[in-house]
Amino acid sequence: MASPKRSSAAYSQLRALDIAKRMIDYGVYPPTVYFPMTVPEAMMFEPTETESKRSLDELADVIQAIMEEGAKDPEMLHSAPHQAPVGRVDEVTAARHPKLRWRPESNTRLSREADDRRQLLALMLKRAFRVGDFVLTSGQHSPYYFDGRLVTLDPWGALLVGRAMLKFAREDGLNQDWRPHRGSRPDGDRGGDL
Repeated sequence: MASPKRSSAAYSQLRALDIAKRMIDYGVYPPTVYFPMTVPEAMMFEPTETESKRSLDELADVIQAIMEEGAKDPEMLHSAPHQAPVGRVDEVTAARHPKLRWRPESNTRLSREADDRRQLLALMLKRAFRVGDFVLTSGQHSPYYFDGRLVTLDPWGALLVGRAMLKFAREDGLNQDWRPHRGSRPDGDRGGDL
């Protein structure tokens, strides 16, 4: 992809990771980098058979533009992406100290519950509440419709609803074993715990 007008020294400071991160600014999903590991600075593009020649040519144009940018200003690529909500992530720290669970900044239970309520209400209004002319199953008309499934099927919504249900269950004194069970029966014989 390198232009013959430039020497290979102009491209020597470019890394596959820098090019991949800059592709994000162009709205292109970056490819797998450094694979295969036997090829230095490898980038593995795997277009599907549904990609048109036009889209592949556009990808080639994006990569050519990035290579030319990098030859003129390597630091621009080293600090990419610039237009994404999150900039360059420290991948070494992320790999060595992964944060597998998001935790709110506040550690107080009451503020988390209030924050959960606000977030759940906002999600319900955004995803589940609709205004219009709706014909209900009963045949009656309604000026609004609320589809709670759209909240509980949303991963964040399911978490918020689950937290609220657990809070109510604990307040009602239902501090039982909440683990899922396979083959549970009403007579109390669980038939084999998971």
